[in-house]
Amino acid sequence: MCLAETADWTLNPAHDTTGVCRDILLASIILEVAMPDIRIRDISSAENLVELLQANGVAVLIDVRLTPISRKKGLSKTALAAALQAVDIEYVHERELSNPKENREPFKRGSQRVRDRYIAHIQNGAAQAVQNVVAQARKQYVALLCYEREHNQCHRSCITDEISSHHSDLQIVEL
Repeated sequence: MCLAETADWTLNPAHDTTGVCRDILLASIILEVAMPDIRIRDISSAENLVELLQANGVAVLIDVRLTPISRKKGLSKTALAAALQAVDIEYVHERELSNPKENREPFKRGSQRVRDRYIAHIQNGAAQAVQNVVAQARKQYVALLCYEREHNQCHRSCITDEISSHHSDLQIVEL
């Protein structure tokens, strides 16, 4: 499935040649806007990512990696920002929403203590960054980018949970 624009702005099945599974966060504000959760492990190249974002009408890619570097060509911050700019997609690095390195493995293993610590971080220290994501999503299609493949094993799940819990017009839809 992939997000396809229609007259009534609803999700419609479409052939997705990337085979990438992603989560969509929909905001029902005049027009619906989407925030796909993109996992960098599912993306083979910058071109593949750009095609995925374009196919889903994404206008802003918000990178929530602590260190936006990648072994995959074109997926590090500078090269990715340039590739996105070439197709009129804005790149934003929200470092405040990143998950500290020491937090990642316990988070992946399901440690509730570590998850709670990250939630406290986004509710306090990174609250403005969360609001920046919400503000962008209210205007246009927005995607969150991180490294981890599984939504529930990544801090993205906390970000999207936090947003949807405080904004009743937003919902998470897994495609």
